Amino acid sequence: MRFTHRREGSYDVFESRAPWTPRFAMGAVADSTGRVKILGGQLQEEEGVEGLFSRRVWELPPPEAAPTNWWEKKTSDERLNVRTTPPEWILAAVPPWTARAGHAALIDLETDAVFIIGGEGPSGFLADAWKEALTIDMVNVYTTLELFFQEVISTL
Repeated sequence: MRFTHRREGSYDVFESRAPWTPRFAMGAVADSTGRVKILGGQLQEEEGVEGLFSRRVWELPPPEAAPTNWWEKKTSDERLNVRTTPPEWILAAVPPWTARAGHAALIDLETDAVFIIGGEGPSGFLADAWKEALTIDMVNVYTTLELFFQEVISTL
């Protein structure tokens, strides 16, 4: 006799007020910080020069962490010390790639860089790949170098 367990899932509306134009066949990724990105997609109605396809990237910031300082906590019950302010979707970018739908979206977990591959655009199927260009946080680089040099000087 074989025992199998089937778990029935249910869904609740997570976001009924999303600011983007209704779409389908878009790419979606989540990075290691919890940030969610919606990339491109096909629209119900034509939107500007791109027609029925979009190249816009919408982003939902990662959730805020619960307070760690004792004076910020509302209760000693850790289950209740969770922020409830919902994050807001923002238009993060309108990248230079061709507007598209039905593309693959991947994320490099080491760098959190997003890749999009192929799909269909206004002129037909696409055979290209794009990687998100990440900016360098110069404050972080400067702080890291400063700490490194302080450590080197202290060993002399």
